[in-house]
Amino acid sequence: MANFCFQTQATNIWIGAREPAEYFREVEQIHPGALASQRIPVDPELCRVENYREFLKARRELLAKAANRFLEELVEGKKKALTTYAPEAESAAPEPWQPAHPAQGVRKLLKWIAAHGLPRPDLTD
Repeated sequence: MANFCFQTQATNIWIGAREPAEYFREVEQIHPGALASQRIPVDPELCRVENYREFLKARRELLAKAANRFLEELVEGKKKALTTYAPEAESAAPEPWQPAHPAQGVRKLLKWIAAHGLPRPDLTD
């Protein structure tokens, strides 16, 4: 979990085999706050490959703090929990839910995403 982040395929290709110390600096210049939003430590020393274990430790701490803060806000009523996508609850189809055609399931999922105010995902063939 401490070495997982959300990125597009294009970003992954752009990163390639470069070291984090190099591309983290560029990411922060192009998208200020992007690293912090994914709880990535910005200490330049932690971005060096030889400090990978220390990086993971620092990131685990940032992720845990963010998760605990989110859960506390849920308990205090400051945040609302997102409901989960459960197409079987919206359909009379027997379990497990199987759309007649895969595109039908994708359309239904996209409709649910839009209804919950979530960003539309990038779709590929």
